Amino acid sequence: MKPMRAVTRISSLPAVTWLKSHGYHILFGITILSLAALVGWWSVFIRSSIERQRENQYDSMAVSARYHALSMGHDRTSPPAAGDIQSDDRLEVVPTSDVEGGFSVSLRPFWPEYSLRPKQEFVDRVELTFRRQVFMVIGESGVLVLIIIVSSFMLYRVILLERRSSKELKEFWGRITHEIKTPITGIKAFLQTLQSKDFTREELEPLVRLALREVERQEMLAENLLVGQRIEREGFGLKLKPIPLAQRVSDFFEEHKIIIPDGAFKIAVDCPLDAMVVADPDALWVILENLTDNALKYGGRSPKMECRVFMTESHGNVEVKDEGIGFDPVHAERIFGAYHRLTDELPAGRHGTGMGLYLSRRLARKMGGDLTAASGGAGSGATFTVKLKKAKQGNVR
Repeated sequence: MKPMRAVTRISSLPAVTWLKSHGYHILFGITILSLAALVGWWSVFIRSSIERQRENQYDSMAVSARYHALSMGHDRTSPPAAGDIQSDDRLEVVPTSDVEGGFSVSLRPFWPEYSLRPKQEFVDRVELTFRRQVFMVIGESGVLVLIIIVSSFMLYRVILLERRSSKELKEFWGRITHEIKTPITGIKAFLQTLQSKDFTREELEPLVRLALREVERQEMLAENLLVGQRIEREGFGLKLKPIPLAQRVSDFFEEHKIIIPDGAFKIAVDCPLDAMVVADPDALWVILENLTDNALKYGGRSPKMECRVFMTESHGNVEVKDEGIGFDPVHAERIFGAYHRLTDELPAGRHGTGMGLYLSRRLARKMGGDLTAASGGAGSGATFTVKLKKAKQGNVR
């Protein structure tokens, strides 16, 4: 028998794994450094060109000054006069005694008491042009660097968001697969059990109750997926109308008591049963389903939840409170993000897609209200409050 050899896949090597995870960071860094080097080289090259242009103007003036000084200095018949010379408007004749520094050429050999020097207007014009061009280069370089920085930041953000979205979608579809499969497995097991033997009514009742719970889970999952698809679609609207808040909430929990363990629920109505709010009945139903499901998921082994319905001056409120694991108050907004869950360590048999709270807040805000969350920290439970606009008296039929 041939000895087995351990074969290590190249893709599983730590260096290769690290490169796959951080390769785009390296490529992004190299690109930014290359662009920075290119901008630096371009700036230095243009600045050098501008300086050479200034030097060329001064060199041209100096050559012209020496030529004119040689010509005028050897002409003894025409004594020079202080002032401009007609042949070159860049130069002027001045007494040699007035030359204190800078470039000048004496009119030797016959007129050494005079010299040629560049006119101040010429020097000012050359320096002003030089400063303008340098300022233009600095400005263009700054704008280009700013564009590179902003573009790089935006590109980096897009890459991070794309990677995060990809990761969240993979996790989401993994959860969806599990959420779809689990109720089907439970219902199949129930039907197989029914097929295997006869049951009395007393024996059958808990099994039917369990099967109904699985059907409720499946129905709520399908509803969330449909609402999620519709709510992101352009033109999605709600059918807002005045509805009795307390009555709608009471009807919901009466219909869903099958999924709530015995003794785990308590409702308090602190407002008239006919108090009206402006809402879409179906959207409110979806919100209550998600809040109930959330309270049961994160309520611990023996979940308990309380629902309180009350009115304020301008809003109708539904408060759902549980005694579960709670959350850090700093995450009160983060938990409403798409695909986000309060924790990845759900109790046994409890799962979630991370879409319930996200969709619920979107629906509440589309109805002109809001959905907020509060908790005292880990282990102190959580409270979710749905706020809906109170219906005006004239709108109530």
